[in-house]
Amino acid sequence: MAPPAPSSRKRVNVKEEAKTDEREFFQLAPLPLSIFLIFLLILYWFVCYNVDALPLQALGPVGKVLAYLASNYLKALRLGFRFAIMVHLLEAGFAYRVCRRMMFSRLTSFKWLVQTFVVGFPSLGTLLRYRKERELRKNKSE
Repeated sequence: MAPPAPSSRKRVNVKEEAKTDEREFFQLAPLPLSIFLIFLLILYWFVCYNVDALPLQALGPVGKVLAYLASNYLKALRLGFRFAIMVHLLEAGFAYRVCRRMMFSRLTSFKWLVQTFVVGFPSLGTLLRYRKERELRKNKSE
């Protein structure tokens, strides 16, 4: 006996599954760069708002530069830190908007939003590369 012929229903399900997979695309930003950027943001916060908690002398020449900047240019450092946070917020909002336009689920869009807020441009770059590849695939298939 021959196996049953595939029905059209299965083909529709395969297409729906592919669409679902596209809606659930999430990829972590490059790990070494992410760790480095998170470390720098935390260090920047400490230098701006809690410089006494850091043993700057243990950091060698970098610590001396940071201590000098914190003692002489604290207002400018705090302004720069606030600017960096605002840029991360804008990047995260843009990433969320891109996700919603690509018809990602809310959960996936929220993952991109959080990752982009924490890491910044590496996450947004990954998302924009995926969007471009997806558009190219869509144009090729048409």
